[in-house]
Amino acid sequence: MLETFVGLCPKGMICRHLNGNKQDNKLDNLCWSTRKENMADKVKHGTMLVGEKNPNSKLKESDVRMIIYMYRTRKFTQQEIAGIYNISFQHISDIVNKRRWKHIWRN
Repeated sequence: MLETFVGLCPKGMICRHLNGNKQDNKLDNLCWSTRKENMADKVKHGTMLVGEKNPNSKLKESDVRMIIYMYRTRKFTQQEIAGIYNISFQHISDIVNKRRWKHIWRN
């Protein structure tokens, strides 16, 4: 639609669905934008595949909450928690240091 009625995609730009619905291809819902703007829209519209919405996720939100709880009690090391959940020490470190699953920390 955009290429037909607006013109070719400018370099470094992508098609953006303003209302977050990829099925809504009406011209007034489409524009060229940067990947950064498109990612911001995904966050705004709740369509970002974060946490257990991501099909590659090995953990559920309840697992992450338990990992945080276990870490905060100081009864388990990050290495022990990693073994319990069969994930890497680095992944546990990223969770407890708020580099992954950031949306859990906001709730």
